[in-house]
Amino acid sequence: MIFRLGLRLAIRGNKEGTIRQIIITLSTAIGVCLLLFTLSGLTVLNAGFSKPCWSCAGKAQPGQSNDGLLWSYNTDTYKGSNITSVHIAALGAKAPGIPGVAQLPRPGSYVASPAMRRLLQTAPQAEFGARYSDFTYAGTIGNTALSSGRELVIITAETPRALVASGNAVSKTYHVGPNA
Repeated sequence: MIFRLGLRLAIRGNKEGTIRQIIITLSTAIGVCLLLFTLSGLTVLNAGFSKPCWSCAGKAQPGQSNDGLLWSYNTDTYKGSNITSVHIAALGAKAPGIPGVAQLPRPGSYVASPAMRRLLQTAPQAEFGARYSDFTYAGTIGNTALSSGRELVIITAETPRALVASGNAVSKTYHVGPNA
């Protein structure tokens, strides 16, 4: 009974009632869209936070024995894009691995994210390519270690002596990855 009355007033009502009904409908639709956007944003954030933290470093875990790893974490930019550049030096054959990297690169080589590899291949040598021309390509950083497919990350390997002599801040770690 009430439903019929409301429907009759909405259809046969005056111009003001029709406009009011349209505004209420649009407001409700906008509110539902905002709610869905907020909920989907939380899902995306949680997915990003659950990725392995390849750049997390810390002390050795109980029962863990390895030689350690020196590294220098740097940021760079190219045409407005942020680049994560990590210079590493293994302190022995049992240096900790880096999540997303099948094998640590040897001194004088690098591993890069797919987007960074494309950038290195396409950027003019004079503008960008010369930054890493002393290193040879050794592999790709897996998508499991990247926040997105567009993330620009390069990990270069050097000797411990060269890394310390570079003057960059160097950290020593015995564990890389989650639970650091």
